[in-house]
Amino acid sequence: MSCTITGTPHLAAYNEQMDRLNAIRLLQALVAAGANCYAPMADAWIKKVALEIGLRDGKLYSALAYAGTQDWLVDNQKEGSTSLTSGGEAWASPLSTTKTKLRRRRTAHAR
Repeated sequence: MSCTITGTPHLAAYNEQMDRLNAIRLLQALVAAGANCYAPMADAWIKKVALEIGLRDGKLYSALAYAGTQDWLVDNQKEGSTSLTSGGEAWASPLSTTKTKLRRRRTAHAR
């Protein structure tokens, strides 16, 4: 087995980890700024909060894409707005036990 970058599995795994961490940081910042799963957020406001924590351009869009694939954020019916899901809000909370429950559920399905 050679250690080359041409296949980029190591690079892809690193990016996924960074996207995950950035997505969680974004969720935490949004909740700290007043977001919740009951009210849609303006996309411009999400971008403003993201910029405040240093997420811009590619990092921001990768974090948003990751959060979307995890169903932490979803497009709202209202143009230009996004909704935080209850799962996304739970991941943003440092006191949440939902993370452990979700991990157990995913592990059980993977077997």
